[in-house]
Amino acid sequence: MIFRFGHIGVLVAAILLSACSKDDRSQDNTRVELQFVPIMQNLVKSAPQSESQSEPTFPRDIVLGVHAWEYEPSTSAENGAPLLSNATVAFTEGEWQLSNEAWWPSDGKLLAVVAYAPYTATSAYVKGKGICWEGVDLGNEDTPDLLYSELHSGLRSGIGTVNLPMKHSLSSIDFALKHNAAEGESVAITSLRVEGLRWKGSFQSQPQPTWSAEGDPQGKTFFSGSRVLNYESAVVGSTLPVIPQSLAGGSVTIGITSTREGFADSYELTGKLPSTYLESGRHYTLTIAINADKLDFVIDIVRN
Repeated sequence: MIFRFGHIGVLVAAILLSACSKDDRSQDNTRVELQFVPIMQNLVKSAPQSESQSEPTFPRDIVLGVHAWEYEPSTSAENGAPLLSNATVAFTEGEWQLSNEAWWPSDGKLLAVVAYAPYTATSAYVKGKGICWEGVDLGNEDTPDLLYSELHSGLRSGIGTVNLPMKHSLSSIDFALKHNAAEGESVAITSLRVEGLRWKGSFQSQPQPTWSAEGDPQGKTFFSGSRVLNYESAVVGSTLPVIPQSLAGGSVTIGITSTREGFADSYELTGKLPSTYLESGRHYTLTIAINADKLDFVIDIVRN
């Protein structure tokens, strides 16, 4: 059987031309559109993580800010020509989309990119300092979790979509409490207050993530209510974000109600925090054992 393609070829060509007119990106096969996908880089905790916690999904309701440059291989990334300046990456219509149309560098040039989140957080990119936040105040309940990426350079269009591993810039603490009371004695905490820490600071991501704690040390109530304790430690309250700093000079005051044979006694115990430096991006679980007249602290620090 012999097939003749004359008229069919004309029709196909017309369809292809029509498709090209609807999508300018198809006119030049040498141009590849830039696409970014944020992921959460593993968070190092002072307590073991479950497998499901090891690679958390980046929240789809958070909008990122992105800076990008193109540059010659013989020069440094930050001396390149800007491709994107404070563009947004948001999850829209089932995928992460860039607010500005941008293309992979051509003619042998390389791509460099850095990101931060959320986009609404006041930030700046400063050459040599990276992503910067000034005057962060954790006393403000509306302060968001501040995330950043390292500067990724030397990227070529052959890698396709660029993953952006995002890191936590702040430290965070969980308090796990237990009691060492005598058998038959019930112990409940009614409050937990942290004193002597600074809740304001400024951050830069390069050459390494660094916070400078600012302002006078202040107190902050972490828990208020009533929670009966056991002999086994259990986390009380929610995670507390902290400006990375030394805990030396800080303290914890716990309100306690002890009940035995129907008689209740309410009092407070104060203990000094361990002389540990909280590092950027780390999560700490501070275990406090409540004894009759003192608090004992245990904190396991995971080192790289």
